[in-house]
Amino acid sequence: MKRRVLAIAVVMILCVTVGSFAAENKSSTIPWWVSYGGTDLGVGVGYAENGFGASATFDLTFGQFDIGPIPFSWGGTLGAEAGFGLGVGFGVGAFVTLETGWDFGGIWRFEWRAGIGPAAAIDLGGYYSAGFGIGLGQYVSSTWWFTNNFGLTVQEMYAYTFFGPNLYSYSIGVELKL
Repeated sequence: MKRRVLAIAVVMILCVTVGSFAAENKSSTIPWWVSYGGTDLGVGVGYAENGFGASATFDLTFGQFDIGPIPFSWGGTLGAEAGFGLGVGFGVGAFVTLETGWDFGGIWRFEWRAGIGPAAAIDLGGYYSAGFGIGLGQYVSSTWWFTNNFGLTVQEMYAYTFFGPNLYSYSIGVELKL
């Protein structure tokens, strides 16, 4: 039990440390174009392939770079999705992400994130047929930051598996900067 608590504490310290070095990066020529860094946690509800859907994401920024005058961040996202209704389905993915955003001041701050990576899905019967598959997934999100730590997010995740069930979800929810 003590090892588990210690492991969780080390992971949290690592996440906070990496996130603190990945602060906001503004463009030198386009003042409202920014790249937000940090560690984010998002949850949402919406529509999935099976009916009602729910999703959760954990985003971590690893670094920042510029392409011309436009700043970008790159990182990783762990995502999970679930669909309930005409059967039950679950999907998970680990995505390499690219991020950028706009900051017009006040509550007019926006961030976009897109990623691709390995994914898995399981369908417990109903919509298609029961099964499990591993394949490729995609993740896209748009966040409207109301404060420095709280925003409204719209997310899409898709787990495309080879020789197994596919699962997608569209959700709207909240995102928190940790």
